[in-house]
Amino acid sequence: MSFANAFERYDIGEQSYTIAGRTISISAPRDPAVLLDELIANGSEVDVTDERLPYWAEIWSSSIALSEHLLEAGEVEPSTRCLELGCGLGLVGVSLGFRTPHVRFTDYQPDAVAMARHNWRGAHGGEAEGAVLDWREPPPPAAGMIWWSPLTWPTRSVFLRPWPIPFHAAWPPAAT
Repeated sequence: MSFANAFERYDIGEQSYTIAGRTISISAPRDPAVLLDELIANGSEVDVTDERLPYWAEIWSSSIALSEHLLEAGEVEPSTRCLELGCGLGLVGVSLGFRTPHVRFTDYQPDAVAMARHNWRGAHGGEAEGAVLDWREPPPPAAGMIWWSPLTWPTRSVFLRPWPIPFHAAWPPAAT
């Protein structure tokens, strides 16, 4: 996964978020709506069923809320291995990085994982783990905690089936 490709394909800007008194800078496409327009213009199949819409390209209020919680609550120990599910731009994982260096970014979209890993480097230096993950066929996670800040909760989601370890969400959104 090369973040350089994302920089070449998207108009990238910096966004700053104040999370629990810390300023976190996140690289992101300047206009996420352009990504959907490009998918349509290029003849790509915009498959709502397969959820390949570019939700990853912006920071959602649920990830801000979960990031605030992570930095204020102190429930993540320095040795805890964490997996951010549906990382998008990686705000939650970057926030987790202030508690533990053991964070793995996962998303259905390769560009999301690349962007999240880039944002990790900007905040913490070094490399973070990352992987493309199809939530319908999740591998056994190598993590002690899974963090998820969902925009929506697809009714056909794997989260309606038990996972091998508990996961934490900012709040359960309405089913779609």
